[in-house]
Amino acid sequence: MKKILTRQDKELKLNTTKNLIKLIIKSYLSSFKYIFFGFFQPLILSSVFFFVFKLALDRPAEEIVPGYLLLGPITTGLMSFSLVLSDWKNSILLKRIDVMPIGKSTFFYIFISYFFLISILSFFWMLLWMTIFVLIADSSEISMYSNLNWGYLFLAVIQLILISNAIALFCVGITRGQTNTQGVVMLFFFVGAFLSGIMIPSVLLDSNDGLKYISYTMPFKYPEALSYYAWNGGFNSEFPDDSTWIPVVAGFAYFSLFISLTLKTFKWN
Repeated sequence: MKKILTRQDKELKLNTTKNLIKLIIKSYLSSFKYIFFGFFQPLILSSVFFFVFKLALDRPAEEIVPGYLLLGPITTGLMSFSLVLSDWKNSILLKRIDVMPIGKSTFFYIFISYFFLISILSFFWMLLWMTIFVLIADSSEISMYSNLNWGYLFLAVIQLILISNAIALFCVGITRGQTNTQGVVMLFFFVGAFLSGIMIPSVLLDSNDGLKYISYTMPFKYPEALSYYAWNGGFNSEFPDDSTWIPVVAGFAYFSLFISLTLKTFKWN
């Protein structure tokens, strides 16, 4: 029989939820490294690689921008998310949360929602800087914004955030302590970012058959493909232009895979 909550119970649950939100925000702001991973690391990486590919290799901006835009959501949703959650996982508060008016499911809902918003903010941060970089390198290419499909771009960002969060949950669940978590997460980040077309433009990856087929195994490949489609109105050689459903289905399949693995392997201790 479902328990009927009294007015006092509802007020207590509401106040507990508000306090939990404040604690999550405080934990994120407690260390500069969490902000650094989400906002400054992607900016540093993209500023270096953007101008290498744009000025040194003379690649068009529409090949470069789609990937680097996604660095912010990846580093926030994967690295900052996992490190903060790792701290919470080892806290006394979270281990005793089941005796509080809210349970672990409510905690995860609030935690994921908060980092979803931070990830969206990091996307707009990177969009701002990509616009600045394009104007610095070749202002005539700013016209590519007029053909941008915002619907597919936001779909790519949302899919990427969900995949990053799912991988982060999996990594936190199978590791103990921030050091171990960070090591596993960094492996996912660098391998995934470089071989999915984000750090190295997908056009260049696809020119090598071996790297092209390896990229299909990378979870971040599919959000990147959607981002590329949004900017260019078509894919590279990896998918037919009329088959946008392929990266959509494949990306969410990876999300489901890591959520399933998390449910089977996540340990609190």
